Amino acid sequence: MRNLGICLVLTALVLLAACGREASVVSTQSIEPGSVLIAPILGGLELTREKSVSGLPTGVIVTWERVDDPLAVGYYLYRDTQHIDTANPALRTNGGDMIGQPGSGTAVTFYDEFYPLVGQTYYYRLSVVDVYDEESDLSNELSIEISTQEVTGLNPLSGYYGDTVVISGTDFGIHNVDDDYVFFPTDSSERIEATILSWEDTEIQCVVPLGAITGRVQVEIASTVAESDEDFTILNPFLISVSPKYASYNEEIRILGDNLTDTPGPADGVTFPGDVFIPYGTGFFVSWSDTEIIMRVPPAIGADGEITARVAEEDTNGVGFSVRPAIETVTPRKLVPGSATKVSVTGLNLGNILVSTLYIIDESEEEPVPSVEVDDSFIVSWDNNEIVFRVPFDEYGELPALRVKRGSYWSDSYMVVMLEPLQISFLFPAQHSTLEEPTTIAVTSVIDLSRVEFYLGSATWPLYIDAEGPDFSFMIDPQDYNNGSYYIIAKAYRGGERAYALLLFDILTLPGDTNGDGVVDDADVDKLKQHLGLTSEDALYHRYLDPNDDGQIDERDVSFIGYHFTGSFEEP
Repeated sequence: MRNLGICLVLTALVLLAACGREASVVSTQSIEPGSVLIAPILGGLELTREKSVSGLPTGVIVTWERVDDPLAVGYYLYRDTQHIDTANPALRTNGGDMIGQPGSGTAVTFYDEFYPLVGQTYYYRLSVVDVYDEESDLSNELSIEISTQEVTGLNPLSGYYGDTVVISGTDFGIHNVDDDYVFFPTDSSERIEATILSWEDTEIQCVVPLGAITGRVQVEIASTVAESDEDFTILNPFLISVSPKYASYNEEIRILGDNLTDTPGPADGVTFPGDVFIPYGTGFFVSWSDTEIIMRVPPAIGADGEITARVAEEDTNGVGFSVRPAIETVTPRKLVPGSATKVSVTGLNLGNILVSTLYIIDESEEEPVPSVEVDDSFIVSWDNNEIVFRVPFDEYGELPALRVKRGSYWSDSYMVVMLEPLQISFLFPAQHSTLEEPTTIAVTSVIDLSRVEFYLGSATWPLYIDAEGPDFSFMIDPQDYNNGSYYIIAKAYRGGERAYALLLFDILTLPGDTNGDGVVDDADVDKLKQHLGLTSEDALYHRYLDPNDDGQIDERDVSFIGYHFTGSFEEP
């Protein structure tokens, strides 16, 4: 094969989308030429600012000088996330296929399509292929690291709504309206979008949005967020929060903000939901400072909406407020009518047992059952943030929900589930079974069942406790017991509920031992005589009383005892 003298210059362009990614380039020393082909040479890397509509990175554009030799038919481009030492076919781009040699021109451009990851370094090397399918040694290695955008400064650092702010930084790329945004903070830890005036790779100009509050400015590019190191200070009056955000008439609330003035005048005040303006100087105000207003909730306001402050004829942004009660959690959410289980309802502005009422309603659209008022006898405790109650035994329909009414205001519905009262039964063995081999004792599985205790006979302590489920069961070995009739009581727990089940069964481990003392002797004959004439159809019949197990107790059973007379218990 003939040698090809190759001098390649590579330019790789990383296509970045709305995340404005940057690349840093590292070049390593050239590999010594091989004995057959001369390795090509990669040149520099250059970052392009083009971005796709989706806002995601779409790959790397690689450009190198075309090898002007009639025997050169193509190239292999290798990419990896670590240094490339050998021409591993698994590392080839283009699906492993050779990149064809253009018929003319001085440069070859190839689009290495994939999705680069932010923070990842990618390494490239190149080879050239001749008509004999011989591949040259690899070129020197270049690498490129994908970085995210960065905010380095704000100018100015303070201003009013509508002012222009210049955001300095790096790698903002070309503005894509579908993926690129600037956000200022607003109340309730939310963000408000700013209007973009211009967008360059290192500088963005935007307008301070109405409703912004003092805080860090964010540049978001394809869901990747970069934040300023310094706060932008809003000079307009603004509100941050109200506490509590649910309150009733005459309750005290704290309204936090900034630039609210320390010297309010009669034209200043607070507007409540329902567009009810309360001017400063009325009896509802407790105090007013530049950062905090403390006041009592006035009457006759709207149920839900926003509170705003008016300072020097300028209205602030609004913060959410409601005079309704609000349910936040119900524990447990699966309720049982008539059970002793305590149910906790937590929320805001719940009032107390004197001014509020708890209802269980049916949200069914068709033929809902009447609402049930939870009267005082079922209320365990009630304060402004928690109600503890027990569920009355009643009908609650298909879609039960809790609601609190405080005065004339209702909370939203909080959906719950009504379960049937706790009941259990034994799944197996069947009642009045005779156990001869190790047997599983199990009860029915019930929703939210937490624990089952199994008691043998009248024992004070349980024979077995299953607190794991979901199949509440245990194994009993008849060899641990003498012949006789036994019973097990299962005690089940769910919240404050208790339920019981009874299992009757016999044990037969020693045929002929009718009195269950562990031996076959004359005492068993005496016991058997008390049951002569019984058959398996009789209620008092037990298999351990029928030594030959033929379904009837007669003289043949007496003979069986005689043949198997032991006089003492023998271990099997």
